[in-house]
Amino acid sequence: MNQPSEPQKTIFFGFGSPHGFDQIGWHIIDAIDRLLPSSTTRIPTELYKLNTPIDLLNHALASNPDQPTSRTTLWILIDACININTCDNVAEFEPNPFNQTPRIHRWDWPPKNDSPYTLENPTPNGSSHGVGLIETLQLAETLGLTPDSVWIFAIECNLPIPPSANAPTDLAVDAKAVSYCAAQILSQLPHITLK
Repeated sequence: MNQPSEPQKTIFFGFGSPHGFDQIGWHIIDAIDRLLPSSTTRIPTELYKLNTPIDLLNHALASNPDQPTSRTTLWILIDACININTCDNVAEFEPNPFNQTPRIHRWDWPPKNDSPYTLENPTPNGSSHGVGLIETLQLAETLGLTPDSVWIFAIECNLPIPPSANAPTDLAVDAKAVSYCAAQILSQLPHITLK
């Protein structure tokens, strides 16, 4: 099941740190929090800011140690990424009208062949977090902690790898771009309608 028509709960997780563009996951959670009161939703919604993907396991275990995550919960994971254009089969949104960065990409977990949002090669390629998002999802799935539907939104920052000497060391996160990303993510959810 890639897209529940009406999950019983939607949980948003924004990953980030206080460093430059990596803050964007947290900022998008704040923007979603501001947008949700003006929306019509019939189901419970929760929002969390996490430092690393492995914190997702701590949340899933702590929420109810006797019962794994409800299969009808939808997890929305939001994280910054760099130069995702090197990935295969990326489902990309329309370019941000405010600037070219950030760009939004989406994948579904677990990978499904019939989804336009399939991450074709979910092999971890490393992460600035130590234990990355893919490894965390694989472990959570093995432990029976993931719901049937997990949507991953990668917010792209086009920086060279490795960064050039001329690249800014602390990228500011533009408020208009954050609001745009939050609205685009919410627009993917059939059970939430923004007014």
